[in-house]
Amino acid sequence: WVCPSCSATVFASKSACFKCGNAKPAGVVVATAGAARPGDWTCPNCRANVFASKSQCFKCNTAKPYMEAPMAMQAPVYT
Repeated sequence: WVCPSCSATVFASKSACFKCGNAKPAGVVVATAGAARPGDWTCPNCRANVFASKSQCFKCNTAKPYMEAPMAMQAPVYT
């Protein structure tokens, strides 16, 4: 939906604008599925859902936290 206050495009699942905080207008249908996809991450600073391909949060510019790969995905260590 488009925020009537600041014209930002907001995900349908959100109840308020991420930019100005204005409430979603009445009559807008809420999406119930697909809010987060595999690999997406939650910003540790502002709790925004950020796409997997992004290296920093779109909302507060916090860098994507480093996450160690699971053992099955790590390169083998040869001695």
